[in-house]
Amino acid sequence: MPMLAALPVFVSNHMDWFVSAVIVALGLLVYGLPDLLRSRPSRVWAIGGVCFRDAVRRRVLWITPLAMLGIILVSQFQKPFDEQDAVRLTVKVCLFTTGLVVTIIALVTAATNLPREIDNRVIFTIVTKPVTRLEIVLGKIVGFARVSAVILLVMGLFSLVYLHTQAWWLGRQIDQALASGDTDSTRRVWLEHFQEQGLLQAQQVTRPVLMSQYARPPEDNDGGWLLGSAQDAVVPFEVDAKQLASAADPNAAPGSFGLVFALKIGYEPLRSAATTAPGAAAPLPPNVALQILDPMSGNVALSVEQLGKGANVNLKDPAGNESVLIQIPPDRATQLASMPRFLVQLICPGVDYQYHIKSSSVTLIVPDSQTSAHPISPARPPLLRGSSIRSGQQLSGPARGVQPVAVYAYRNTPVPKSRNGRVPFELNVGLESSGSDTDREVIGTIEVRAFDQKTGKTSPPTVVYPESRRTVFFDLPEEFVKDGTFDLQVRNRANGHTVSLTVSSISMVSGREYFGFNLLKALVVLWLLALLTATVAFWCSTFLSWPIAVVLSTLIILGHWGVSNVDLGSGIGAQVANDFFPSNAPIATVVNTSVEKLSRTLQLGSSVLPDITAFGVTDRIERGTSLTVGDVVAPLEVFVVFGLPLMTLAYVFLRNKEVAP
Repeated sequence: MPMLAALPVFVSNHMDWFVSAVIVALGLLVYGLPDLLRSRPSRVWAIGGVCFRDAVRRRVLWITPLAMLGIILVSQFQKPFDEQDAVRLTVKVCLFTTGLVVTIIALVTAATNLPREIDNRVIFTIVTKPVTRLEIVLGKIVGFARVSAVILLVMGLFSLVYLHTQAWWLGRQIDQALASGDTDSTRRVWLEHFQEQGLLQAQQVTRPVLMSQYARPPEDNDGGWLLGSAQDAVVPFEVDAKQLASAADPNAAPGSFGLVFALKIGYEPLRSAATTAPGAAAPLPPNVALQILDPMSGNVALSVEQLGKGANVNLKDPAGNESVLIQIPPDRATQLASMPRFLVQLICPGVDYQYHIKSSSVTLIVPDSQTSAHPISPARPPLLRGSSIRSGQQLSGPARGVQPVAVYAYRNTPVPKSRNGRVPFELNVGLESSGSDTDREVIGTIEVRAFDQKTGKTSPPTVVYPESRRTVFFDLPEEFVKDGTFDLQVRNRANGHTVSLTVSSISMVSGREYFGFNLLKALVVLWLLALLTATVAFWCSTFLSWPIAVVLSTLIILGHWGVSNVDLGSGIGAQVANDFFPSNAPIATVVNTSVEKLSRTLQLGSSVLPDITAFGVTDRIERGTSLTVGDVVAPLEVFVVFGLPLMTLAYVFLRNKEVAP
């Protein structure tokens, strides 16, 4: 970590690219330069053709009719809300099945190809020909790519025809329902929308640049008020490691060195706390806790438990003019000195207060010596957030005189041509309600206003009634968004309901495109995933037997995703130790240390594995959102960074592998 901190920012931010380039350069331009100069595309394509014909001969493609039959059967047993939901569920089934089939085939085919050819001595014939080992590796990968492309083409054509057929059939039912007089007014509005817009949608959308959450609408762009226990704030810092060197002396006397965070945070009691009845218990004093986050992953780098009791302090000045100090111990300052960029997370657990957070609320004081120090201000204004779960930030309804508001920021955004003076938007959120067994049974009430940053005007409220994870459409007056620099203020008006929001929950509809073209882009992304899987599996097969190669390839592909979906943040060791061994201090210490080391090992290992979340396009297609160029480029980057180095290593291993007498 100290070595990475000493590198330039651009290098440390793109370390995976530099490592990938070094592996490819050393493997091809140094070690394999003679083979690279002798290689010919015609021989690579010919070897790929042999690999493709072998897959056809093994009847690999016969799995596609079974997949089609499965799609038809599953789509018949689904329980949609309406015609639009039926099409979207079918889109999800089609893409999931297609991705599953092509990935498994790529994995098994690539992992078994080389070991099987070695066992049946087919490889002997190949290596005795005037071909290089590099051409063999590239030819195999090309062959796997061709097999995956054919499977995706077949499944894509079937999906397109089947979805158009389903949309046509459901469209007839919509026409019949509208022609009859038995349809209630609410359903008629939806059916008219489906009839006008069509059931197979591919809308081009513009997303906000930032989402934040406040206890009340912000007055400027420098922080705001947050609701205790329901919201938090993160403050970004960028610090030169040399500035922290004097604070990171592990041999310093206790209390003489170390970093200090100075907090100036104002607060106000909530309505019920300010009017406590006579004889009732007074509200607890407001307090704030501090911990350090990694800005790249968002994981906890230094938890409150690791920073000690001093990381949780009480506030005394409601105006926020008086500083309270949190000292970072020298041993933890050593860890912080290896992080040129970090986030300070402010947790305000007091349920009876709201807190005022701005850029001047947090200052890092770095000692120059034992008698002098200098302050460091945040790199950017703080970001206020709602309490987070996996589905997004939680936005609660009105309570105790406070109405939390989520703010979506649009900046210099091209605004599409309005229809009747209004600009269309789409909304897709999760809803939760106490006592509800299923999110889909909950119907929420959300109020949306547009705030024009240039004129300072706010639009009248537009009320939307969403269902959980179902896209609904609404529009806003053009005069409040036409400049392209505006905020959308979103409030949850339903008591007892909680809304889960992400930065992509609200989008401005800027255009439409043909669904088939959008499906083609999704198939390209799935093809890149299959190509990455085949490359990983073939590399593993160059030094392992095929069953172990399949298992290892699966771990490599799913490793980063699996670790990121498990809460392994710093401090998990203390949590596990306290939960299972609260009264046995020696065992708790051992468990804490062991779990922390295991957590760091898993996180370090997963950081060098490919992030397959870049290939997740199913939700976008299902929602009827058009994929952008960035949605296709991101998977391509993952393949270039991880696929090309493994392809190079497969060549190096195969060149040193005895496959023929």
